[in-house]
Amino acid sequence: MVARMSSPEPRLPRHLVIPLLGSEAELLGVGTYGDTWRSGDRAVKILCGAPTDPRRVTREVEALQRVDNPHVVRLYGLRRLSISSNDYQALEFEFVPGGDISERITAKDWPTVEQATSLLIALLQGLQALHESGSIHRDLKPANIALRSRSWALPVILDLGLAKQLDASTVTIYPGLLGTPAYMAPEQLRGQPAHKASDLFAVGVVIHQLLLGRHPLYDPSESYELPDMLRLIESGIPPISLEYPEALRRVVTRLTSVQAYRRGSTRSNLQILGLG
Repeated sequence: MVARMSSPEPRLPRHLVIPLLGSEAELLGVGTYGDTWRSGDRAVKILCGAPTDPRRVTREVEALQRVDNPHVVRLYGLRRLSISSNDYQALEFEFVPGGDISERITAKDWPTVEQATSLLIALLQGLQALHESGSIHRDLKPANIALRSRSWALPVILDLGLAKQLDASTVTIYPGLLGTPAYMAPEQLRGQPAHKASDLFAVGVVIHQLLLGRHPLYDPSESYELPDMLRLIESGIPPISLEYPEALRRVVTRLTSVQAYRRGSTRSNLQILGLG
């Protein structure tokens, strides 16, 4: 697992955490639900942030343990850490070296068409494994996609904390928002439950952004209210250039459709790309 640095200091003091994780432990990032540390070849996410429903933790563990795919982060297990007389749950993942897609976007390090196609195929394969396990992600975005060994062809889907088992009762009460609005499907922005096609929309937006060199809908220097975002999506995401291969254009267009049913499935989109 790779985390992004969103705060200069962890919530739990370094001098208390490092003895538990090892002298070489280093902070990877701070997120909504916890601090993530690297400890050797493991990434340990200590759930010490926003109040965490135990069902959400169980859901993340079960979702990940049901998936065995190189493009979905591997979860080794759940552990408890006692820090300052308090017990914290901690998720122990593989550490994925190579950074994530958000870092490449910040550096304006864009993939070639061939690399973007390889990335798209691998992401669809990872999502296919996730969806076939009975789960959805609900928060796919560049910061939640690591690139193993910095290779565009080796993405790893991270941070399944918002994953929902499709065969279980949801913890989320709708209407409500979970996820990152810039990569949300229109149904999520409306406060409706996410589904498999919502994950496909996020993948389509990420690939479109990498091909275009900027987000296809939103200007990062502007702020948007949800109604504005919905209007932009419903007006239609601009098609990618005709210079790109027809199969790639077709899949990206399908994935970013306003209507969920037009996005197809992971399997049908892989078939268009010549797989399956």
